[in-house]
Amino acid sequence: MATIGLVHRNDDTSTGITAGDLAVESLLQGAGHTVVRIEDNVSPPGGVDCYVITEAVTADLPATQYAQQTLPFLSMDIGTWDNMGYAAVPNSNGGSYRFFDLEEHEITAGISPLNDVEVRSTNGGTWGVAGGDSNVPASAEIFARKGDDANHIMGYAVPAGGVLQDGVSTAPARRVFLAYIDNWYELLTEAGQTLLLQSVEWLLGGAEEPPEGTSEGSTAWAGTSIGARDSDASAAGTAVFTGTSAGARDSAGTGTGSAAWAGSAEGEAPAPDAEGAAAGTVAWAAIPVGARDSDGVAATGVVTVSGSVSGFTPPEPRDIEVSVFKPFIGWEANRPTARRPQVVKR
Repeated sequence: MATIGLVHRNDDTSTGITAGDLAVESLLQGAGHTVVRIEDNVSPPGGVDCYVITEAVTADLPATQYAQQTLPFLSMDIGTWDNMGYAAVPNSNGGSYRFFDLEEHEITAGISPLNDVEVRSTNGGTWGVAGGDSNVPASAEIFARKGDDANHIMGYAVPAGGVLQDGVSTAPARRVFLAYIDNWYELLTEAGQTLLLQSVEWLLGGAEEPPEGTSEGSTAWAGTSIGARDSDASAAGTAVFTGTSAGARDSAGTGTGSAAWAGSAEGEAPAPDAEGAAAGTVAWAAIPVGARDSDGVAATGVVTVSGSVSGFTPPEPRDIEVSVFKPFIGWEANRPTARRPQVVKR
């Protein structure tokens, strides 16, 4: 679970932290998160995974402190939306209501049906962005509208790098804007709580997206033609490298506990690992060329170098019988009719 900075009204005001703020804190803690309280008149302290800005803050304070924050945040204070450049109009009062029409998004996942979703148990004041989609950035992923007015936007997400309302500036990190006001928090339905919690999960998900091509704990990369490896060059818990045609290895040159290197194509002797060994595997086995490890020594526990011609040991010296012929003057006329073998020592 994550560590979340809960940005609330500072204690210098008449109210300080509110009952609604405490309800949000309790909801986040109940989901397993650690909550760090942060007053709205101090600079973001860091040391957290994301921020949740409650509705009771003084709008111009978080707008100044968090607009360029490089960590993701959820803002439920409508006044900060346009102050930070994420809406074209100030907060808009939509009257007393409690139903949202939702759109498919990761934040609304699992809520069904999506229309006329009761997000609080009784009617209450609604704010948000009125006037339609043009009043939020083109990059906004709208997931909630007021149930009786599709032009009144109640919730949207902006991805990292998304263009803001001015069409030029971009979001330094993921942002979510959810129109919950302070007296809503204690009255949220299960669906209303889900929207808040899944908004936080969407923020956190942006920091945890795995590099493309990895699949930890799976058979990812198995059976590839060149034995490609995952991003950290490890193969723990996977069938990585199994059955490759060229016997490729990971960056550390090891294949411990796997079938790495096994069964390489005929005539292809896979390169040795870093230590020239592959103990405990069938690495190098049944290679028709008789390849050897880097120091020419068979790796313990494998059939490395079977049948190799490298390191060939010649036979011991022995006597051999040879014919010796020494020419002399007039040998053509007097050459012997037969050669007598002599025995010499080498």
